[in-house]
Amino acid sequence: MKMLILADDFTGAMDTGCPFAQEGLSTSVYMESPEETRSSDEVLVVDTQTRHKMPGEAYQITQGLLRRLAPQYDSIYIKTDSAFRGNLSAVLAAAVDTLGIPIHFVPSYPQVGRRLDRGMIYIGEQLLENSPFARDPRSPMQISRAADILRMDYPLSCTSVRESTDFQDVPGTQVYLYDCSSVERIWQIGEELIERNRMRLVGGCAGLAGVLAQKLSKGRVRLKPPVGEGLLIVSGSANAYTFAQLERRRGGRIVNLARETIQMKNCVSCLRQGETLILAAACGPEDLVQNPSESYHIELGQTLARLTEELLRGSGVRNLAIFGGDTLQAILKRLSCSRVRICGYLEEGVPVCEGETSLGRLCLVTKSGGLGSRTVVSHIMDYYEGREGE
Repeated sequence: MKMLILADDFTGAMDTGCPFAQEGLSTSVYMESPEETRSSDEVLVVDTQTRHKMPGEAYQITQGLLRRLAPQYDSIYIKTDSAFRGNLSAVLAAAVDTLGIPIHFVPSYPQVGRRLDRGMIYIGEQLLENSPFARDPRSPMQISRAADILRMDYPLSCTSVRESTDFQDVPGTQVYLYDCSSVERIWQIGEELIERNRMRLVGGCAGLAGVLAQKLSKGRVRLKPPVGEGLLIVSGSANAYTFAQLERRRGGRIVNLARETIQMKNCVSCLRQGETLILAAACGPEDLVQNPSESYHIELGQTLARLTEELLRGSGVRNLAIFGGDTLQAILKRLSCSRVRICGYLEEGVPVCEGETSLGRLCLVTKSGGLGSRTVVSHIMDYYEGREGE
């Protein structure tokens, strides 16, 4: 089964493609639609870059990609954010309208504690509107009822599929919205989608992707070793989860750009000595700009991308970890990298990949701001230092 995955940002694209790569399926992620309409990859993931677009533009971009690429694939997977950020209403409407069939939408990610229970979105034990995502500076999420978010911009007809009831076809339904509060339940849903031939149009976050990947597995693969010594971690995330992860790191030198000016010579020297350098746009809520404009986000991404290139070029280090989808996108564009090959998961929600760039091959670990364990920074350092699994 060949699968096309459309994701609205780059970290999400890699996070969703990752389980397929880890299960032995050839998987590539493109920052934009590939020029060639045919790919030898079994799983092709495209970053549509629609997370922060206007709804109408997100609809048109999604529709255009599906018209061009969907006929070549057996299954279409619309990847959405596990905290419901972005243009969910627009991209789901575009998919349903273009393919002319309803979407089986499973937005839960119980593997990391995110679930849909009786139509309400929970982050851990908190409703979405009470979680850290409610204070997201760019996409504050203050509604917890999933159907209300899905109908925000397009009048999608939603039918809830409760955990305690069997699936039933309902005429006129555009979105079958699946409750899912446990890992066992998402496995059950994945099995039913495959066995009952409902895979033509499905959607959700990386949680369902992980289940489908194991069902389609060709055999798990091992992560490749990093490229030499030294590690640069770049965080453009403004998420409270990332701040806590940075605080819990076991070491490494950190430069907080919100409070200090980078000393390029000293930082390059640090990397050359094989150490870990962390370049952070912010380390806590007190560092954040209040009500930032769109131009601020663009300029921040460009600044982080420029500094990243200077540090990698000056030090010769080719091991890089990036937190935040917008930051990742800006850096890869700066380094002329439009495609990456995914290798597998370091941990749930934290993929490892390799990319050919203007500086040569990079070993890259990425994560979105709200994912990763509490000790993910130390975990990343262990991997790059060859101590993974000790």
